Amino acid sequence: MQQTPEWLLERVVLVGIRAANPDHGYRMFETMNDRGARLTAVDRLKSHLLSHVGAGEDQLNTQWHEMLRELAIDREDPTAASRFIKAFLLARCARENCDDDRRQIETNLNVWVRRNAARLGLVAERPQHFMQFVQDLLKSARLFRPFLAACRALKRDRDRLEAMLFNERNGLSCQAVAVLAAIDPDDQPSAAKDKGRLVAAYIDRWYALRALQDLPVQSADVENLVHATLVPLLRGCCTVADVASALGDLAVRDGGSTRDAVTLGLRGNNAHQIRYLLARATAYVEEACQRPHDVLAYLDRDRFHIEHLWANHHHRVIREIPDVVVFRSRRNQLGGLGLLMGRENSSLNDLPLTDKAASYARSNVLLGIIAPGYDRRNPLLRDFTKTHKFDKVLRSFGPRETMTSVVQTRQELYLRLFEHIWNPERLGLAVTSPSQHSGPDELTATARPVATRRRPAPGRRRTDVARMIEAHILTPGTRIVLTYCSTDHWATIEEDGGIVLTATGGTPYGRVDEAGAVARGTKTCQGMNEWHIENEDGVRTSLRTLRDTAVASGAL
Repeated sequence: MQQTPEWLLERVVLVGIRAANPDHGYRMFETMNDRGARLTAVDRLKSHLLSHVGAGEDQLNTQWHEMLRELAIDREDPTAASRFIKAFLLARCARENCDDDRRQIETNLNVWVRRNAARLGLVAERPQHFMQFVQDLLKSARLFRPFLAACRALKRDRDRLEAMLFNERNGLSCQAVAVLAAIDPDDQPSAAKDKGRLVAAYIDRWYALRALQDLPVQSADVENLVHATLVPLLRGCCTVADVASALGDLAVRDGGSTRDAVTLGLRGNNAHQIRYLLARATAYVEEACQRPHDVLAYLDRDRFHIEHLWANHHHRVIREIPDVVVFRSRRNQLGGLGLLMGRENSSLNDLPLTDKAASYARSNVLLGIIAPGYDRRNPLLRDFTKTHKFDKVLRSFGPRETMTSVVQTRQELYLRLFEHIWNPERLGLAVTSPSQHSGPDELTATARPVATRRRPAPGRRRTDVARMIEAHILTPGTRIVLTYCSTDHWATIEEDGGIVLTATGGTPYGRVDEAGAVARGTKTCQGMNEWHIENEDGVRTSLRTLRDTAVASGAL
């Protein structure tokens, strides 16, 4: 028998700890296991639940692992379980409009569960409630699995969950919270899919409307929609019909119209939104004409480029549009854009529109229709045009058509397509109030005549100019001026901080940098430095100086 090494006898101390009961053992395990791979918040939550479930420990442990398997859509995503449990807690357990709950769940979900155990019914005297909590998690995970899959791949099937993928790609991942708020753990799978589809479609429509109205689509805006509006609304819905009715009513109250986007176009910070609108319109027409298409390819900026119908050569249209700022603005409008495969776009370079039209005929319908005679051998396109009364806008253009005429016609075409794509009734939202618009395909419906119903206030921009408007340092309607190459360019500040160039009189630019770049004809512009206000004596003060003075005085 070998002798025990001296270092083991002299330097190693063994300490034994006896657990009084299984609950005590789990508590010690959770507290002391800080070696090797550290426990995650999900591991700690599981340990907490196991320590209180009593005789059902093995059953709970089995169901917990079943839940994890349901969420294992992507094996390379170790955070899937944590994100799902957080979404579940936010959707079904957190207090409504409570920022503190949201913050604690996002940062340390297991601690939040412990602190809110009494409100959740997770008390030591009722071990069955711990089991029920895990069962609800498991059932919800099973119902949510199709939505997880839909967020990763586009599947054109009867479930029609493509809006989930669109929302995910548009950075609206908190849609999971709204979907889980609508789904009850005891729902049938078909009912759960229908509820989730309606929620995802509503969020997709909300995103499109915001983009069309040139309103902010930042994470704070999306989170406010989900947590302050959708979760409280959807928690009160039981059936699919309830969800459809609630979201339809909300769509009515949203207000806004595609008609607000008569001059919307490409600018400094909205390329993603413009590409998305173009991709959805392009795919919609391709599908209507039964042509093979790939909307995900349209969304890929490496495969498809945003094509300008007019090259950046003002001299070609100078007789029609003498003002170069108006030319630049009109060239970038939706009506002057399309989606074209990258290699085709490179080959066309800066050819005039009449020379490019023949090449467009080989592309998608929305670009191909520009070429004269494109629809002669396309009966499906003619049927689509006739059915939707698009004959005046979905058409070709001859060599004598002006730039203004083409852009305005195609802008109208896009807006009418958007009315169809995001029509609430087409999406399944139950809009019960009669429309006061001229056609059945209007995107917006008219609110019911209820005195207490009000249209929500428009989204507020998060720029220095918007902040100065809110602080009454600037007033809506203030005129500002930028001088470039000895030319003054004037603009007006709107109530929400948008900047409208006097030369164009169109949709406001979100930032002074963008408005300045258009006015100057450059890619960038230090807008706060270059835009000035002018007093009655003609003295000019830059917006940056105005802002810095307000900050120094404490007014901002």
